[in-house]
Amino acid sequence: MFMDRHMPRMDGFEATTAIRKAEGEGRRTVIVAMTASALQSEKEDCLAVGMDDFISKPVLLEDLVRVIDRWSRRNGDASVVTSARAHAPEPESLDNARLEQLKRLSEKHDPGMLKSLVGDFLEGAPVRIAKMREAVSAADAEGVGTLAHGLLGVSGNLGLRRMAMLCGKLQYMGHADSLTGANGTIEELEQELSHVRSVLEPMFLV
Repeated sequence: MFMDRHMPRMDGFEATTAIRKAEGEGRRTVIVAMTASALQSEKEDCLAVGMDDFISKPVLLEDLVRVIDRWSRRNGDASVVTSARAHAPEPESLDNARLEQLKRLSEKHDPGMLKSLVGDFLEGAPVRIAKMREAVSAADAEGVGTLAHGLLGVSGNLGLRRMAMLCGKLQYMGHADSLTGANGTIEELEQELSHVRSVLEPMFLV
């Protein structure tokens, strides 16, 4: 069940409390909070009243799929996972309009700044990804999330849509303290970085 944090008459906290009271010791309904706040304190409050998970607005389809995947697997309902994945579109790899805009701004104002930013990104990303693998091996979910967060911001700023999406998945795994599938996602991230490099180098570094 997806539960909006703020609703008329009865808010999400009150509704969750009522549901948990009615359930007693019987079957537990999975309740996922949906809220405009991404603060850790908000997440902790949601979990404290009996919610099971947390999604920040604006809600992305891949976030919904990831949550459905995690809880369906725990409850043994693989059919829900398959259905959700079938309707989840793969994001375009690059935001070409964003890249062209950055290129024009760079040429007009400071050609060296964007060149330096892209160069630093392409140099640092493989190191950060390698550290993610080490963190997964050490079962350090928090470390994976922190490393992914660092890549996510720059990826988004550069219009690297798919790379940002993959980093977002890894960041969420870290926050959820669940690294199931993390190595596969990191492998996808490495492949996407290779593709991104083939586009960014001739565009900004030559």
